Amino acid sequence: MLVPKFISDPYIQYLHQILDEIDRGALLVPRFQRPLIWDIEQQIELLRSVRDGIPFGSILVWRTNRDDISCYEDFGNEAFGKFKLPPPAAGSPRQYIMDGIQRLSTLYAALREPSRVSDAAVDFYFDLETEDFTAAARIDRLENMLPLRIILRSTSLLKFQRGLTGRQAERRIERADRIAEAFRQYKAPVIPVVTDDLEMATQTFQLINRQGTRMSDLHMVHTLTFSADFDLLDRIENLKGEVFGPLDWGEVDEEWVLNACKAGLELDISKANAKQLSDGLKKHPGIIDQTADSLKRCILFLRDRCGVPSPYMVPYAYQAILLAEAFRVNPEPGEEVEDLLTSWFWLTTMGGSFAGISGHRLSLVAEDLRTMVRERRADWSFSQRFTYKPLPAKVDFKAVRIKGLALRLAARQGEKGIRALMVQKNRSLLQLLPANRISSRLYSNPGNRVLVNSKEILPLREKILSNPSHLPNMTCHVVSEKARHLLAAGELDAFIETRKKDLEDDERRFIAHHAERFDFQAGASSDG
Repeated sequence: MLVPKFISDPYIQYLHQILDEIDRGALLVPRFQRPLIWDIEQQIELLRSVRDGIPFGSILVWRTNRDDISCYEDFGNEAFGKFKLPPPAAGSPRQYIMDGIQRLSTLYAALREPSRVSDAAVDFYFDLETEDFTAAARIDRLENMLPLRIILRSTSLLKFQRGLTGRQAERRIERADRIAEAFRQYKAPVIPVVTDDLEMATQTFQLINRQGTRMSDLHMVHTLTFSADFDLLDRIENLKGEVFGPLDWGEVDEEWVLNACKAGLELDISKANAKQLSDGLKKHPGIIDQTADSLKRCILFLRDRCGVPSPYMVPYAYQAILLAEAFRVNPEPGEEVEDLLTSWFWLTTMGGSFAGISGHRLSLVAEDLRTMVRERRADWSFSQRFTYKPLPAKVDFKAVRIKGLALRLAARQGEKGIRALMVQKNRSLLQLLPANRISSRLYSNPGNRVLVNSKEILPLREKILSNPSHLPNMTCHVVSEKARHLLAAGELDAFIETRKKDLEDDERRFIAHHAERFDFQAGASSDG
């Protein structure tokens, strides 16, 4: 591979010199970089590499006279903790970390004493007994644990060593000296990219960034589209906070936004790569605002027409993305089209329509949905006609059909049920009967699950088991008269099996008029 002329010869720097540059604000973290995503174990593995003198790869830096590049003011993450970064140094060319942020942010936080933005910040220690590293929430002292943040500060290290006492003190002092020397003498190659051209710099970053933790599509698109006027991560965070947040949908996945943009650009939702999407965003920057509006309309539709209270409860992410595309094509579709979209949502949920869908078929579905909202007629382009998919034998919220069941049960209880779904999420369907009273195979069966507030399940269970001849009204939980009689008679296994059938019969009745809109027979079923 030919190396571009603006990539200068690498040079070697001591690790502590690189960290000094961060301290002085001479080495910055541009916002087109991804923030820290390494977990604690990955960070400890890096520290072990330094201890053992194993090279951890080169550091790529971008040198430029440009001072209009937006930079992070802190780094870290919620699990690791966040640390304040020094402001840019004045009066000198800027240097931005292009590749190596995971390594340098780990080492800077471990070896320096940065200002802490969050109280959850983690400290790293070297165990003088095991000669290995550990991480812990910040505390005053751990016996035999050498805080890494002092090993590059001779006075602090000497003070620590003087505090070691006992028979093993001399050995521990020697080990503290060895680990400190390992970090002081550690060197890394630095590769400078010297150019004032932002696009050239980001393309170089994309070309070189082939190893380590894979960059997500979101951060790659962010990198490829970044400019002084456009920061994709900021735009998405603003959407989540200002547009989706007031609707209680602030947890919308960033990938939804990217995929909705792909749909709006008529790219292949499942196959279009970061380069294709970034090119589309550069050519049509207004698609972000269109996507924000269409996703907002989609959220209102799902919430108000389908009873979906949060992103977590959307059965298929593709449903939200394609519905957003439908509202982009026709922002005000009217009652008739919204009825069709409502039926489409429930048919695809109760038929498991997106399971294993191919990219080609997904494109066909997207195009037919566009046609449906433009021409106001039902259109179905899945490879199979709708067939009702029975409930699985066990409740698992990863299963689309279980989310569909929870939504239907919540709708029967109105605002109270919707609230339970929002708060309890995957713990909203609770076991009605205890494990010691029924067969183990039926404990997690849908027939043994009810949608209630977690505080209500024990009183309800007690009322049923202690006085079965006076059962409470359970219509909202879809309990038929036959099931009530079995429960009152103490035939608990039979009750669960009967109620599962009750739930499926109730769903079939519900889906019937939706199926008619697409000229399907709702009674047809599949065990697939």
